[in-house]
Amino acid sequence: MQALGVDVGSSSIKAAILDLESGTIRDVVQTPFPAPMPGRPAGHFEVDADVVVEECRRLIDGLMAISSPEAILFCGQHGGFVLVDQELNRVSPYVSWRDLRTAEPSGGEGSPSVLQMARAELGEELLQTVGNELAPGGTVALLYWMKSRGLLPENVTPLGIAEYVLLKLGGGEPVIEPTCAIGMIDFSTMGQPRRVYEQLGLGGVRWPAIKTYRERAGTYRCTVMFPVLGDHQCALLGAGLEAGELSVNVSTGSQVSLLTQTPELSPKYQTRCYFDGHLLNTVTYLPAGRALNSLVDLLTEIPRAAGVVIDDPWKWIASLVESSEAADLRTKITFFPGPMGSRGEISNISIDNLRVGALFRAAFASMADNYQEAARWVDPAGKSSRLVFSGGLAQKFAAIRDEVISRFHKPHRLNEAAEETLVGLLRAGRVVAGITL
Repeated sequence: MQALGVDVGSSSIKAAILDLESGTIRDVVQTPFPAPMPGRPAGHFEVDADVVVEECRRLIDGLMAISSPEAILFCGQHGGFVLVDQELNRVSPYVSWRDLRTAEPSGGEGSPSVLQMARAELGEELLQTVGNELAPGGTVALLYWMKSRGLLPENVTPLGIAEYVLLKLGGGEPVIEPTCAIGMIDFSTMGQPRRVYEQLGLGGVRWPAIKTYRERAGTYRCTVMFPVLGDHQCALLGAGLEAGELSVNVSTGSQVSLLTQTPELSPKYQTRCYFDGHLLNTVTYLPAGRALNSLVDLLTEIPRAAGVVIDDPWKWIASLVESSEAADLRTKITFFPGPMGSRGEISNISIDNLRVGALFRAAFASMADNYQEAARWVDPAGKSSRLVFSGGLAQKFAAIRDEVISRFHKPHRLNEAAEETLVGLLRAGRVVAGITL
C-alpha cells in the first residue's frame, strides 16, 4: 500500500512516496517555501497562501504520475493563520508564525506589547488551561493582535498553512488535528477553550473542527486525505521518541520535550497533544537555526553586496568550527522573542578570539545552556534516562551534541534519519492503514 507524505515546512515543502507495507520512503521531491510578500511593515511576515497551495499541488501531481497512493498525509507548521470566510474563500494571506507583530507596543511608546496584554487579559489560570500556549507567532496571539487593531472580520475561520492546502485540495470542511491545535485545546476538558476565546474577544471566530489523524478530511483525485499533523510532533514520531527519553530537537526552531500521559501543566513550559492520547511537556521557540542564520547573514553581507555568491556558507562554517579550539568569546543568540529572552549579544571580544569558528562554538555553547535550562523545567526531577538528538543541525554538527552531552552526563542517541517528518508521516500512515499500532 502506498501513500504520499507532504511536509509543508517553513524553509521548504517536501513530498515523497511512502510504502506503508515495507516501511520505506522514496522519490523525495521538494521546493522552497515561498518568500514573504514585499512591502510589509517591519516584523510582519506574510506569504501568498495560494502560491503554497499550487506548489503542493505540483509536487503531489508529480508523485501521483509515478505511483498509486491510497492516502495523502500532511504535516505542517504550527502557528500563524490563513483566514477564510463562511464560503471558505480566503480573506487574508498566510500570516506566518515568524511574524513578530505581537511584540509591537499595545499603545504609545513604552507600553506593554500586544502579547503581554493578551497574557494579562487571560491571567495565569486560564493560560494554563491551554498548556501555556500564547506564543509571539501563535494563532491565538495573532488573532488577538488583529482584534485589538479592529482588523478582525466576524465569522472567519483561522487555518494553518498546511490546513489551508488540505482545504483547497481536499474539498472538505476546515479541520485541525490536536497536534496542530496549539493554544486551541482546553486540557481540563480536551475540547475547545471557549473561556479563553471569550476573554480575548475572539468569540466571533469560527474555529475549525478538531479531528484526529485517523479520520478522513478530504479527497484529492479520488485519494483520501487525512488531517495535518504538527511538524514538531511528527518529527519526534519520526525520531522514535519513547517514554523516559528527553528530546533535544535542533533545526530551524528548537525544542526540548518529554512525553507524558496526563496533563502536567506549568507556567515554565508548554503542554501539547502528541499521538493516541499521549502529551508532550515542551519548551519551544528556543533559538537555533533561525538565529544562527542571522549570524550567517551578517558574515556574508559584504560579499553579497559585492555580487559574490557563496553557495554553501555552512560548509565553511562547519570546517572552521571543527578546526577551532574552545575560546573565551561568549554569545547569546536570543535574537527573537522566546522563553530565554528577546535580545542577544556577543561579548568578551578580543583580537584573538573574534573568529568565525570561535563565534559559532560560542553560539553552540549558548544553545546548550538553553537546553539545560529547558530540561530543568520539563524534567525538574531529572528522571529522563536518555537524550535523543534530532533535527538537521543536531545531525550536522557534532559540536552542538558535544556541548549538550557535557552538561547532561546521560546516555544519548542520535536519530540519523535525514527526513524525520517524512518518517513520522510514514509511521502515522502505517497506523491509519492498520499495519501497526
